[in-house]
Amino acid sequence: HTSLGSLGMFEGGAQGICESLMSCVTDSGTLMMPALVKYPADGEDYIYIPEKTPVNVGTVPETFRCLPGVVRSLDPTHSFCVWGKDKHKYICNHHKLPTMHRNNPLGLLEQDGGYCLLVGCPEKTTFMHVVETACGAQCLGARAEEYKAIINNRLVKLRGWGWRNGECRALRHD
Repeated sequence: HTSLGSLGMFEGGAQGICESLMSCVTDSGTLMMPALVKYPADGEDYIYIPEKTPVNVGTVPETFRCLPGVVRSLDPTHSFCVWGKDKHKYICNHHKLPTMHRNNPLGLLEQDGGYCLLVGCPEKTTFMHVVETACGAQCLGARAEEYKAIINNRLVKLRGWGWRNGECRALRHD
């Protein structure tokens, strides 16, 4: 997770940050960013299109999503974008598993010895949901909601996390 504003004036802005991270990781490594979307409002006719649906967790991941060579998982609400070596390995089954399953993109990255980098937003780590799911303490219902998506020019239905009323319990300080 990255807060662009926390970095002040970064040369090249969001694209400069992405390109800097990519040059550090190189194409023999892997760079992953959350690509969560705006959760559809009740009654909204939402269709997830991985190549077009904007990321709703900041300018840096939205910029990353649009860069050449970046691929996106098919989870309709909590997708991830990945670039580099074995990028398809990390996303190929995400839509077949519970959103934050231990074999989702983040869980696989952790199993491979990957790291989480939080820039200017230390309280916002999506990885905590992988831990919650592994421990049976999910803050959201596993694959509880169905969404329309366009995959390979076909309208399909994908399942995602069910939403909750209120904040995630893991973020409550009480």
